[in-house]
Amino acid sequence: MPALYYASVTLHLLAALLWLGGTFFLAAVGAPVLRKVEPPELRADLFQKIGVQFRLVGWVSIMVLVITGMVNLYYRGLLRGSVLGDPRFWSSRYAQ
Repeated sequence: MPALYYASVTLHLLAALLWLGGTFFLAAVGAPVLRKVEPPELRADLFQKIGVQFRLVGWVSIMVLVITGMVNLYYRGLLRGSVLGDPRFWSSRYAQ
């Protein structure tokens, strides 16, 4: 496999780690801590600012995942019409 394939897989994994790690962090650490912030107006403002900041990170991560996922499928030979249209592919263990 070419070096671009390995770079694409690495970038794909890093984007998945960033997206999932950020989501888990917000759920496990961010939300419980922010629930204790008083007054409620400050809490709402902080939740909103953190959400807006993470939204950008999340969407960029998802775009990177889609692009690198397509590149990875291309290098694995799975984006060709001859493969996707072949019933033997869809009945194989790989496709299922």
